[in-house]
Amino acid sequence: MDPLRPAKNLEENFFNDSRKSMSICSECFKKRFKIVTKKSSGYGGTIYEVEERTAPRFGMGSQTFSCLKCNWIAWTEEGLIAHMKNKHS
Repeated sequence: MDPLRPAKNLEENFFNDSRKSMSICSECFKKRFKIVTKKSSGYGGTIYEVEERTAPRFGMGSQTFSCLKCNWIAWTEEGLIAHMKNKHS
């Protein structure tokens, strides 16, 4: 995992926290997930959520590799190996 950059705003802070909890590099995170912002009229704040992108239809990432120990799904063999190393070893 690449080092976390200092956050300049709340969205970047949420990005860093999400990456850290998933143990995933920033490039892979950007390819696989997107951050969705929602305005909350109740208290006037912004809610950030991680939404998974659809897998590519062809080429790199078109296959999925499932972790047998949890519900993680990787798009590449390298991603699954990195997940197993970071979360289950």
